[in-house]
Amino acid sequence: MGNGESQLSSVPAQKLGWFIQEYLKPYEECQTLIDEMVNTICDVLQEPEQFPLVQGVAIGGSYGRKTVLRGNSDGTLVLFFSDLKQFQDQKRSQRDILDKTGDKLKFCLFTKWLKNNFEIQKSLDGFTIQVFTKNQRISFEVLAAFNALSLNDNPSPWIYRELKRSLDKTNASPGEFAVCFTELQQKFFDNRPGKLKDLILLIKHWHQQCQKKIKDLPSLSPYALELLTVYAWEQGCRKDNFDIAEGVRTVLELIKCQEKLCIYWMVNYNFEDETIRNILLHQLQSARPVILDPVDPTNNVSGDKICWQWLKKEAQTWLTSPNLDNELPAPSWNVLPAPLFTTPGHLLDKFIKEFLQPNKCFLEQIDSAVNIIRTFLKENCFRQSTAKIQIVRGGSTAKGTALKTGSDADLVVFHNSLKSYTSQKNERHKIVKEIHEQLKAFWREKEEELEVSFEPPKWKAPRVLSFSLKSKVLNESVSFDVLPAFNALAEFWLHTQPRGLCRAH
Repeated sequence: MGNGESQLSSVPAQKLGWFIQEYLKPYEECQTLIDEMVNTICDVLQEPEQFPLVQGVAIGGSYGRKTVLRGNSDGTLVLFFSDLKQFQDQKRSQRDILDKTGDKLKFCLFTKWLKNNFEIQKSLDGFTIQVFTKNQRISFEVLAAFNALSLNDNPSPWIYRELKRSLDKTNASPGEFAVCFTELQQKFFDNRPGKLKDLILLIKHWHQQCQKKIKDLPSLSPYALELLTVYAWEQGCRKDNFDIAEGVRTVLELIKCQEKLCIYWMVNYNFEDETIRNILLHQLQSARPVILDPVDPTNNVSGDKICWQWLKKEAQTWLTSPNLDNELPAPSWNVLPAPLFTTPGHLLDKFIKEFLQPNKCFLEQIDSAVNIIRTFLKENCFRQSTAKIQIVRGGSTAKGTALKTGSDADLVVFHNSLKSYTSQKNERHKIVKEIHEQLKAFWREKEEELEVSFEPPKWKAPRVLSFSLKSKVLNESVSFDVLPAFNALAEFWLHTQPRGLCRAH
């Protein structure tokens, strides 16, 4: 029932997608059977005659978030009991009611068709349900909770104020009542693309392999890694289809920056309410790493720092392995480990240097890309005509204000056929078309070395040619805007010089 014996470091970057399908995703027929059994269990638990105190059932854990690994995985079944009327009621022992629920559930399920595919086991806090097929086993922890959301899909600021009041009143640990928001956790993951879920499976499998090396270390919550992966995708990609290897490198780079990690979402709460604002400011100013539960602002799920420090070493090992580091330099997404406003003032210079300023290698890559296009424009593009051109580099890269997270370059082509602003307006689309056609021909000749992607024009008579260029020497694609223009300054200079000086020239 294992989820793949192959070591990840031995899997080539281009085969990671295949590895996920072959070893990590549950077999479809097993998943279908498990789903049917879980639906049956939930239906039984919500029969009023048998379980009159159960108001509803929420499904959480990896199963609820649809991030189940093949073999053994986890889930939670949260039972909303009618006698739990506020958060602090959960501090009372639920052992008796859960024991009775477990005994009655076992009896009910034995009369169903799934009697040979489940086990109910008593635990210190209640009971667990093991649901299994030949190749898949899910262990569900059964928990009792106050139904904080009731019939509302979206939590109000009031419910988070009540949460904070209950935590203070009962001296409960931050995040202790997060189970009440299990439905929101499921909703947060519901509409994520399938490939992002595949990336999550890969990261979780890697973490499991790391855990096997040193068993005594405190483990990191799978939920924390899932949220970290979602954050990497949201900030750096947001596409349904993407290169799995790029996503892996991005997540590993963020793990290496664990002492700077500060991740949170504003999907269920925000800074508008004073109580919630104070909770968030306290969390964002606390020691890193910080990964806030998107459904509970009091719940920093990042866990023990020791496991992060150890995981940082493992991340570096995989990042530098020959199979993952198979391109030089290996591409990843541009993702900051924390938003700018959470950075203390005295650390802003360091933040700019580490995360905003392009390094020497990056600037050399930009120069290399610009030189490729400049050479093409000068030597290839207009060689069949008598046109004379002058090329001026513009944009943020020319002004020295380029960001590490954005590589763009403007090239202004002063073409001698454009003799006025009017001719620029009326004739430049012809030059754009000529450059486009010549660049496509140039690309076909250099197809093994270059990759060019053209953007569709915004106007019927295009003013600019926009495209991205990628080559073997570039870490990422560089976006270009090539703009034909009338050289107004040259005309101005020519007509304002004294005649004798003009003759001298």
